[in-house]
Amino acid sequence: AQKLAKKFKIQCVTLIHEMPESFHLIPARGVDNIFKYSDFLWCCSEHVKRSLELIGFSNVLVQNYFHEEFPPISLRTQQQLRDTLKISPNTFCCIGAGTLRQNKNVHFFCLLAHYLRKEDVKFIWLGRKNMSGYSKYIEMLKESWQLDNLILAGEKFDDYSEYLSLG
Repeated sequence: AQKLAKKFKIQCVTLIHEMPESFHLIPARGVDNIFKYSDFLWCCSEHVKRSLELIGFSNVLVQNYFHEEFPPISLRTQQQLRDTLKISPNTFCCIGAGTLRQNKNVHFFCLLAHYLRKEDVKFIWLGRKNMSGYSKYIEMLKESWQLDNLILAGEKFDDYSEYLSLG
């Protein structure tokens, strides 16, 4: 598609959502094509932009949609969520998001929860639980390690940003 865009003089914009984590899903030639044929790259964070600049790509647009699309969250709403999830007002919350998949490194999130299990920290993962062996493994790990400080909240379609405000 990128070659055709260049051939027909159509501007080619490539979204890089995660970096460098997502590159393991793309063949080396595909990565070469991204940089060869893209007029500019669009990404969702300064971290991704810096990662792209480190490997020599300078024409990067950052669109942090979390800050621009979501309205500010009221402290009342935040407290209601904490009450619902049984989290005290002073507890530090670390939020992770995305489908329970290996490329999201939910295992590392669990390791952090295990390491900090005696601290006043809650780890909340927002994301779809699918029927994969990896999702099952994460749930078994939570149970086996008795990670009471880890909440696998599942998908949240009502207002995703409200849950992000806990962190």
